[in-house]
Amino acid sequence: MQDDIIKEFREETRKLKAMIVKHENRIRALEAKMIEMEGNDSMCSGPAQLPVPMLSAGMTNAPSPSPDNKNAPDDLAPDEV
Repeated sequence: MQDDIIKEFREETRKLKAMIVKHENRIRALEAKMIEMEGNDSMCSGPAQLPVPMLSAGMTNAPSPSPDNKNAPDDLAPDEV
């Protein structure tokens, strides 16, 4: 009985760790894209754009990736680890 509970907790922990890694990779990719866009904006002669405020953890208005989310990037599938 206790072995089953321990196995269940270990499996849940493994899934949560995988989710954290996935989100960390996604954040790094978005940060790199933002830095690239900032570099391109400085070379642009068009009207100045307002800076995008940095959002603190847990305060995002971006849609969370889900199988139903058609706007999710192809390289970051929700079931990838």
